[in-house]
Amino acid sequence: MAELNPGLRLYTPPGNGGAMALRWGGFDLMEVFKAGEITDGAWTSGPLEDFEQALGMETPSGLVVIVGCSHPGVDRLTKAILNVSGYDKAYLVIGGFHGPSQKTLNRLAGMTEFIAPAHCSGDFAKAYMRKTYPEKFVSVKTGSIIEF
Repeated sequence: MAELNPGLRLYTPPGNGGAMALRWGGFDLMEVFKAGEITDGAWTSGPLEDFEQALGMETPSGLVVIVGCSHPGVDRLTKAILNVSGYDKAYLVIGGFHGPSQKTLNRLAGMTEFIAPAHCSGDFAKAYMRKTYPEKFVSVKTGSIIEF
């Protein structure tokens, strides 16, 4: 990606082991030490448990929260974005939920209109959301297109 967009800015938790390789790859790395707005309409949760963060993006439909693998908990990452962005509720939370518990999924359901569990979320999380919150569940896979 840096070859196509030299100097592309990436926000990374401090001490990220792959940071040097990314810098050599031509990216402009910005270490993130705390939650906050990174540009107009975009927020970071800040690093939770010192290694993972989420991104909140303002869209015409509302706040979209993008998570990676949610090791600290998809509910905790989402709550951090809500706190820093000032939104009461997310429109969509999308990404890997790291095999969350039923309790975590129920908390998440209270924070967002739609939920799109991907890759490391696991079959349980997807099935549970589809059955328990069918009005919130969004099925996604690589290449899915979601319009806001």
